[in-house]
Amino acid sequence: MKEEKQQKQSLTNQRLLNSSTATEKECICTYSFVANPTKPLWENIPLALRTIQAATYLNSPYNLHCHNLCNKLQPPQGSNLLLGLSLNYCIEQKQPKPDVKNTLNKLSKSIRLKAWLANHPTNEENNDYNPKLYLPSCWKPPEASSTIEKCLENFDLAIRNETAQNRTKKGNKTNLTKLQIKCLKTFVSDRHFIICLSDQNLGPVIMECFTYYKRCLSDHLPCKDTYVQLTEEKATKQVQCTRTMLLQLRLNYQNDLTEAENTYFRRNANLKHRLPQFYITIKVQHNPTKHAPSSVVLVAS
Repeated sequence: MKEEKQQKQSLTNQRLLNSSTATEKECICTYSFVANPTKPLWENIPLALRTIQAATYLNSPYNLHCHNLCNKLQPPQGSNLLLGLSLNYCIEQKQPKPDVKNTLNKLSKSIRLKAWLANHPTNEENNDYNPKLYLPSCWKPPEASSTIEKCLENFDLAIRNETAQNRTKKGNKTNLTKLQIKCLKTFVSDRHFIICLSDQNLGPVIMECFTYYKRCLSDHLPCKDTYVQLTEEKATKQVQCTRTMLLQLRLNYQNDLTEAENTYFRRNANLKHRLPQFYITIKVQHNPTKHAPSSVVLVAS
């Protein structure tokens, strides 16, 4: 009997130890520290601050602010600390993956173009270049002098070597805490929430997707004085008609346009543009909250 009690006690202690270890691992993974329940709060706070990187702590903004408009569901823990950074916050990844090849190709083209222009000066009197009305061409400049090409080759090799070494380094820093990173991953995988803009730039807003779609479909898009529902066939036809009309308009007035303006419109006609997108901004300054329709048009104008 005594041995059985000792075995049961040993199993109980082992389970408690495993449970405690699992809890500590979860706390470290989520908050990057483990609080000591035997110590008061004023002793646990310095221990927690020691686990935060100095750069992350010193560069963290103090005016974190976001608006939680969720009714039924609650956002994941730490959402206010993540969204409070604002939507234009630049996240530093631990293992960045820059497009080195594309960047170096753009740099080489720019340098070769400047070298070609230096050897082929243009007539400034007939130059009607307008930087506000300009699109780059697809023309590839020829190779520059051997000295410039050698410098480009050495720079290309150095950048690629530094990038390869940076990927193998351990302990690269990020400007997000573990809780913020976990919250960000949750938002990527969870489609129940949507993060949108607030009116007058009063901070990010988080709400349920169902509520957001309901407001769009019931409060704004049904308004026949403003919006017209089109089938995919009608919308495609309307886009084609608009494109044809703009091309014909340029042809009719091409003699009245400068060479730079004609060049701009010709190049712009060969680009592919996204259709305008509809979204709403939340007026959090009103109680109850209201929303205003908006649209973004991703075209050159």
